[in-house]
Amino acid sequence: GGGLTVTAQTDGTVLELGEGWATLMGREPADLRSVRWLALVHPDDREAAAQGFAMLVSGAGSPTAFHCRCVAGDGSDKRISWRGLLDPEAGMVYLLGQDVGPQEAIAEGLEAWARQGWELLDAAPSAVCVVQESFFVYANQALALAAGFADPAPLVGAPVSALAPPGAPDPADDTQRVLEAGGELVELGELPLLQADGTLLTFSVLARAVSFQGAPAVMYVGQDVTRTRRLRAHTAISERIGSVGLLAAGVAHEVNNPLTYLLDSLRVLTERLAGDPDGALLVADAAAASRSISSVVASLDAFSGVAPESSLGPCSVVEALQS
Repeated sequence: GGGLTVTAQTDGTVLELGEGWATLMGREPADLRSVRWLALVHPDDREAAAQGFAMLVSGAGSPTAFHCRCVAGDGSDKRISWRGLLDPEAGMVYLLGQDVGPQEAIAEGLEAWARQGWELLDAAPSAVCVVQESFFVYANQALALAAGFADPAPLVGAPVSALAPPGAPDPADDTQRVLEAGGELVELGELPLLQADGTLLTFSVLARAVSFQGAPAVMYVGQDVTRTRRLRAHTAISERIGSVGLLAAGVAHEVNNPLTYLLDSLRVLTERLAGDPDGALLVADAAAASRSISSVVASLDAFSGVAPESSLGPCSVVEALQS
């Protein structure tokens, strides 16, 4: 046939070779008849191939499968997967081979790519972890540092709840929700993370269902937004204080205008009531109250930061803080 086949006697002498030896191996089948089958095998693999062949001949394992490298006509070697059958009555051995070199090369490439992918995750600035059945099976350095550890070792194998503060929602609920999303990227929003020393951080988290070592798992990627969140809170407070300052400036302006007329009128009344002690006393009380209101207005101006330029000058820091 046209396959990579070998028909041999039980002593390993080749009787017939398929045309695959010419097309795949670059060796003419007619030139290889009557040679020992092991002569076709790479020298470094002959011992293992001899054991596989001997097992086949003994009948201990029929059919028998084994791998070895065979030497091509150009001196290169190819990785061949063999399956063999024994015909004990005829004293014949039949071998069928398949070149598994390309598949192994692909597998090795995928394995190398996977290693590089994990190395990339290890060095990523974002916190990354893989969770399986509510336990960490992978954590990168960024997550370890965020959790307060020098390396990821204390996290791997630990329950996810170890990083959840008391009273927080069960992390298993998020894991189940992501698994049910069927590979879709899920935004989990901002989640709390409890450091080893009790400090609470906030992470913005994305998650996706993945396969880890052949079993369903969830990969989480988180960005520390603790400082951003604090900055937002401080900005909101500053904006509220600014709004109160504008309100205070408006109130001070509205009160200050009629108060000026009131104080001027009281000064005129004081002059006119110079001969009336009782009336002068009432005017003096009203003037004192008006000056108290004027002091409150001045404090509002100071708080709002829009005091008139004419009032600029040296001042007491203590009085400013008290106001």
